[in-house]
Amino acid sequence: MVQKGDIVTNINGSSQSILTAERLALNLMQRMSGIATQTHKMVSKIRAVLNSRTRLLDTRKTVPGLRVIDKLAVVDGGGN
Repeated sequence: MVQKGDIVTNINGSSQSILTAERLALNLMQRMSGIATQTHKMVSKIRAVLNSRTRLLDTRKTVPGLRVIDKLAVVDGGGN
């Protein structure tokens, strides 16, 4: 889990190439973070129910091309 102040990555290259890739990287990180956070909130509520055998599963409905990272974000958030 990434905490405030953690360094996520180090990047080397020209400023132009870094800035070109920055927006895509930030958008993907924000998307995955949002999915993982919402999944974690839902999983926490499920686990609070005594004797619940309910599991939170990901859906097959994802944005084209992002299925793999969406599913990884669900797992990172505690879902299946």
